[in-house]
Amino acid sequence: MKDAMQTMNYETVDRVYTKLAKENHDLDVKLMRAAEILHLKLQKEKEINEFIESLRVVPNYKTIKKSVSLLEEMVEKAKGLNVDIDPAILNKVNVTTARLMAERNLQFQMEKVKVSASTHDDVKVLEDLIHKAKATGVASVYTDTADVYLDKMKRNIKAREILDLLEQYPIREYPEIEEPDPKNKNKKQPEPPKIKKKKKKQPPFPMPEWATELKTVETEVSNLKHLVDDKENLEFDSDFLARTTEQLDRFKKEIGFRKWEEDQAEQARLAKEAKKKAAAKNKK
Repeated sequence: MKDAMQTMNYETVDRVYTKLAKENHDLDVKLMRAAEILHLKLQKEKEINEFIESLRVVPNYKTIKKSVSLLEEMVEKAKGLNVDIDPAILNKVNVTTARLMAERNLQFQMEKVKVSASTHDDVKVLEDLIHKAKATGVASVYTDTADVYLDKMKRNIKAREILDLLEQYPIREYPEIEEPDPKNKNKKQPEPPKIKKKKKKQPPFPMPEWATELKTVETEVSNLKHLVDDKENLEFDSDFLARTTEQLDRFKKEIGFRKWEEDQAEQARLAKEAKKKAAAKNKK
């Protein structure tokens, strides 16, 4: 019995202890009591270890809370029987519980928040949950999926923010600008249409601060196009896509008009400089 107890192996202790208990040998009472206590201890620790092992993979995260409760209940019952559970086993229980709850909270959050309705707060919550999941040893299959979901949320939010910027950009009418005919490159091109001068009291075009640089506008429009190209993955709804198409069509005209405006301004500047140089030359 003593040799069996020294192995600290449940199967070995159980085989010897069970046999001696049945055969009614005249054994040392203290030894048999110690064997009984150790037998119960190893049995409970074995049950806890086996249950922990069964929780390595939990197909349905909705069962995790129940599994954690059962694990904690097993520990409490063992303590209620005055079983002195090994600290390493208790640590294993705590580690497993933390991992399972992190995994459960991560999957719950992804199911709770739709990509198309996600906010910056939702992104922050999921980022924190992913960090905690990785820190507690949640399987990479879950954290990798969460990383992909997080990226979808961020990109969907970005698309919605760009669309808001474009929709807030004031609408204006565009003059008809005749495009040069590539077949008649050598022919003199007609003068570009002149834009009616604004009346003195007419306010200037209310250009949004973010759009003062045309390059910024082009970048935002390009970013939105690329995001919409991944529309199925980013879960855009039909209303969003319709509004986006409308704005992209509008900004194709807006960008073309602003480029034309800048070109006209540059031509006017060059003409003014040439006129100044001519005037200065004539004075000489």
